[in-house]
Amino acid sequence: MIKYLPLFLLTLPVWAQEVVENPPVELDNSRFVGEFFKMLLILSFMVIALLALSWFVKRMSQRSFEKGNDENIVKVIERRALSPKSVIYVLDIEGRTVVVGETPNGITRLAEYASDEPIETGKTFKEQL
Repeated sequence: MIKYLPLFLLTLPVWAQEVVENPPVELDNSRFVGEFFKMLLILSFMVIALLALSWFVKRMSQRSFEKGNDENIVKVIERRALSPKSVIYVLDIEGRTVVVGETPNGITRLAEYASDEPIETGKTFKEQL
């Protein structure tokens, strides 16, 4: 009991204070509404700016990819994702069409065709049954 006495003495001034009720504060609702609409306006400008920036970056990256693809010896004709970790690429390498597959284990050449050679399409799954 004696070890709690200093703690009691420290809180005694708080207990001795008189409780004074504050008068009710009147809120200015017109200021709140104005600030709320100002916040919404700024938020909408920020969202529009982010959408415009993402569109601009996407467009610039596509243009640089297309421009770089025309000047290189190896051109990516098509890219097709089979799963989140596996992709098939159709490449044009100096007039030859090469099909490669990319997986986490590495890159594998799947097929190679001359540009003037017609590409054979295999039977569909339904035709094989």
